[in-house]
Amino acid sequence: MTLALKKSRKAGTEDLIVWVMKRTKSTKNGNRCYSYWMAFWRVSDKVHNMHLGQCIKLDAEAAMVKARKPRQRS
Repeated sequence: MTLALKKSRKAGTEDLIVWVMKRTKSTKNGNRCYSYWMAFWRVSDKVHNMHLGQCIKLDAEAAMVKARKPRQRS
């Protein structure tokens, strides 16, 4: 699932993309699959990546709100 916030490049703003990363970890009882919310955005040529939290604890709206906060500072 990918949520994208597209804004006008003419205004000098960049794209913010929130997506789900799935990671499989092996344990003594077998493999476990975990899902995490991730975000990335560009400022000029620099890419910023951010881990937002587990999908169990955050829904899509909360992940988007959490991703916007540090982006406003950069």
